[in-house]
Amino acid sequence: MFFQNIVAFAFFWLMNPILCMSAPTNQAPTNLKWEGRLTEDGPNATFAGRSISEITSHIKRVAPWFVWPELLIHPQPRHAQPPVKKSQHRMLCDKVTSGYANYNDVLDQTAQLQAMSGFCRVSPTLKGQPLSCNRLTCANGSAVFLCNHSDNHDSISTCARVGQYAQQIIEWCYDGKDPNVKGQIYDGDYWSVMVHADNC
Repeated sequence: MFFQNIVAFAFFWLMNPILCMSAPTNQAPTNLKWEGRLTEDGPNATFAGRSISEITSHIKRVAPWFVWPELLIHPQPRHAQPPVKKSQHRMLCDKVTSGYANYNDVLDQTAQLQAMSGFCRVSPTLKGQPLSCNRLTCANGSAVFLCNHSDNHDSISTCARVGQYAQQIIEWCYDGKDPNVKGQIYDGDYWSVMVHADNC
């Protein structure tokens, strides 16, 4: 374990300038960052990417042994029809302009996010530019996004909390008629989580 910590620390400082570079101009900006420890008692590290999947690839270059914690919950597909729920003060259902996600595909993603250690960060929204949102996870055309509503500081949350919010969206906005669901939930710290369709 001690040797792994030393290797992780050394490689982190060697690779971090590369990992935090901006993405090529023909791709989405690298606004997403993950902050956490690669080992239980290792130093804090920061990795940037366009998604959790890309960040995981960067981590593997530095620490090939690294794995995310096992799922805390094992999601089951929803079959029973819940009561129809409408938007409330910090939750918007069906208002997102993008297409609908699949309930069961997003449920798997919420479980993955809730099992993750560390913090997820999104850079501020530039003044006059669209909302700064980064796709964290995506599967079968369904995705979870973290958005920053501030133009002067990063949004920051534990990745597990983002997963909890995404689960709240699909539980609250799902009407039970079909697997389609989408929505957005706002946090008081100028950030929000969205669930909707996307090209994975």
